Formats: sequence, structure tokens, C-alpha cells
Amino acid sequence: MRSLDAVTFDAGNLVLEGEEGNLRQWHTADGDFVSLNYYPGTPDLGGPLGDIEKMRTAYRKTAVRAGGAIVEVEPRVIDDCQALRTILKILQQPKGVIYIGALTLPFRDFSYVVKAQCAETGTTGMRDATVFTVIMQKGEISFDQDGTPNNWMRDPYDPAISLPFMRNHSEDPAYDADFPGHPLSRARDLLRHLERTVHVAPALKSEAKFEG
Repeated sequence: MRSLDAVTFDAGNLVLEGEEGNLRQWHTADGDFVSLNYYPGTPDLGGPLGDIEKMRTAYRKTAVRAGGAIVEVEPRVIDDCQALRTILKILQQPKGVIYIGALTLPFRDFSYVVKAQCAETGTTGMRDATVFTVIMQKGEISFDQDGTPNNWMRDPYDPAISLPFMRNHSEDPAYDADFPGHPLSRARDLLRHLERTVHVAPALKSEAKFEG
């Protein structure tokens, strides 16, 4: 029963690219990618879903190692199954950011992950620059002596954390409607659709639960 067909979702507007091993992938009209992944073995999530702070710490470390940062790490219940919703952002070369959104369905001995991958292309940084200008004009941004803004980037869950690259003000969900074509807005739209439509086969739900 542990096949890719055990977890489904509404892929009506997606174009199927193909399947290889434990991966099935689609693309959208915007050039984004959606994939369904099956991972055998105990999920490596950094802790139990009941300890969300431990999970956030683990994902934060993973993002930093990849040259990125966490945007969201939130517990979910999807089709009566415990789940985790995450969005990471990773710097691209030579410019831009790629946002990787995921819905992880962990079980004791395996997991399924539905991913949405949305990258900045063309002119980059417009959302950041526009929001930065607005909040600077409101006096909500202060600067260090060297001109570095000291409260533009911040960890979404722990204000005491200071890293060179973190979520910034413009990545708040409140700005998604103003920038519907931005890759983060597209990633959140895809994740909302997936959350609403993911279906887990009944036989899969009877498998041993993930305890961390």
C-alpha cells in the first residue's frame, strides 16, 4: 500500500511531467514544480510534531546549511493525519530566491512529502524593495552606523535569533495579495490548494504513527 498512489490531490491544473522511483512530478503554467515524494524509513524531522519549537530549530539549521532561511514551520492536520507545513527560501546564483513549500505526512516507518517549488525569475527583488520603501517611510526601519537596516530581517518565531539571512518583512502573508505573481505568493497558493485536496488512503491511516 505504500505507493505514490496512496496519497493523492487535485492536480487538475497541473501538467504531469513523469514518475521515477518514489517521485512523481508536475509543473504549473507559471513554471513552478509540484512533486509527490515517498520516503521509506523513519522520518528525520528533528523531534515529535508535538514539540514544534524543536522542529523549527531543526528546519532552521537545515535551511542555514543550504544557504537559506525558514519562512514558515507550522503543524497541520491533513485528511485526519498529523502533518507539517514548511516554507524555506534558498538563495540562487547569480541572483534571486527559490521558495520550497512542503506538506510532510510522517508515519513511524516512512513519510510522504508534497512539495511546491517556486523560483524568482526575470527582474528580482521588486516585492522586497517596494515593501522596504513603504515601511521605511513609516519610520519602521532603523539603520546601523554603517547603513545596515537592523530590523528588516527577523526570524519568524524567535526575535532573539540573529543570522545573516532570515525572513524579511515583505515575506509576511499580508503582502501576498499585493504581489500575486511573486514566487512566495504562488508557493502559498499551491500549498493552500494542496492542503484542501490531499487525500490519504484509509489503509495508510492505519499505519503506526510518527512519535519523533
